[in-house]
Amino acid sequence: MSGLREFEPAIEVAIDDRNRDTYGGKKFFMENAGGTVGVSDDQTVLGLAYLQFSDFLGDRRIIASFQSIESFQNFDVVYANFTNRWQWQVHLFDDRDFFIGEDRTTGFLQRGRALFAQTGVIGSLVYPFNVSHRFEIGAGYIYREFDRQTFVFDDQGQLVPAIVTITDDFPLLRSSLVGDTVVATPWGIMGGRRWRLNAFYAPDLDNSGTLTSNLSLDFRQYVPMTRRSNLAMRAFGYVSEGNAVNPVYFGGLDTLRGYPFRSINGDTGFFVNLEYRFPLFDQLVTPVFNFGSIRGVVFADVGGAWYDDFEDFDFYNNDESRLEDGVASYGWGMTINWSGLNLNFDFAKQWDFDRSLTGYESSFWIGTRF
Repeated sequence: MSGLREFEPAIEVAIDDRNRDTYGGKKFFMENAGGTVGVSDDQTVLGLAYLQFSDFLGDRRIIASFQSIESFQNFDVVYANFTNRWQWQVHLFDDRDFFIGEDRTTGFLQRGRALFAQTGVIGSLVYPFNVSHRFEIGAGYIYREFDRQTFVFDDQGQLVPAIVTITDDFPLLRSSLVGDTVVATPWGIMGGRRWRLNAFYAPDLDNSGTLTSNLSLDFRQYVPMTRRSNLAMRAFGYVSEGNAVNPVYFGGLDTLRGYPFRSINGDTGFFVNLEYRFPLFDQLVTPVFNFGSIRGVVFADVGGAWYDDFEDFDFYNNDESRLEDGVASYGWGMTINWSGLNLNFDFAKQWDFDRSLTGYESSFWIGTRF
């Protein structure tokens, strides 16, 4: 049997020597852009915009995000180099945020916004095991100022909540394991899973020991039920230990719906979201606007947070068959695609596994569901 002939393309194009040049990876082009806008049930307004730039081959990228939460302004800029198997990136950030803290040192319970601000730079090495999984390790330096939720003894010897402002700066080490096998469709993620395990350590250079060490897990699973409907589950857990721990805070929008924005906080916390997503209308045409895909969602959220050194956390009360310190909600919502934007409307009731605690609380936001 004779060998195969050498392949010859149907069309051959010669390269003009005048157009030959050395490849340069320093010129960047806009690759992607997007954003999120939201209004929680307590009228907290937040917005986020991100821009992604890439060189011609995608070996180098710049990712910039800018966020506004009420009067707090944040920015994150990442430069990533994917030229070699061992990739590297530099992350510059200035985050200014808040959570709802409590102070009773005056004799009256005061609930208000507690500041959490940090500015820093982190350099990381990234090693991809395959196209879906990777390992990250890095080091950096952070300047931090925040209102620490703590507890002190009052004049009657009772332990009461208090807010103490802390300002410090420190070096840090971080590492992550990341996996992503999701299957995306034009109307959202339909299958697969996405997860990220983060570890963070900062030494206490003034008092010795550990200033803060954090461990967090964000796990998301998607199970197709039909061609266009699916179950979506997200589980998030966080624990922080040390002399001046980093708090975790959530509540409102798409975390624990039906609760005030960032009202649930502690040095240990978790929440779980379970959603069933399904199509309602493929197209809705009106004399004024044309809406694309309209999808419905029913959901249940559960979680809790506490300060481990000062509070005892009992998730469930077996005697009364209801939640004790845990919190939960359930409800329904819809996502309307309009001009390429996903408009999300959610309606949630607080729930203690025995009865509803409130009426429906509403929230609106623009963006992609988890």
